[in-house]
Amino acid sequence: SFVLYLDDNSDNLLEDTLDKVLKENNLEGFRLNVNKLSDKEKDELKLVVDYTKAPSIAFIIEGRDPSVLAHVTYEYSTKDTIVNHLKDLGFIKEKTSE
Repeated sequence: SFVLYLDDNSDNLLEDTLDKVLKENNLEGFRLNVNKLSDKEKDELKLVVDYTKAPSIAFIIEGRDPSVLAHVTYEYSTKDTIVNHLKDLGFIKEKTSE
């Protein structure tokens, strides 16, 4: 499982927020500039990642993109939104008190 940032070189706010969240939670993510892909490569990517626009964050679980509804897009790029998605999808485990 991993986090995939789909970039289009438009704005770095989403990427900056994601980078901070990943670093704070000791997680790794990958960046893919979709503007540098050929049409064939974009079609191949869409077989794995159900993306409709970039920039957005996809959460790949067991080699699959569970849903475009789980993506975080620029419009919803707050730190809390990203953290909540990571928790909901199991990337960040809730700390239990002992």
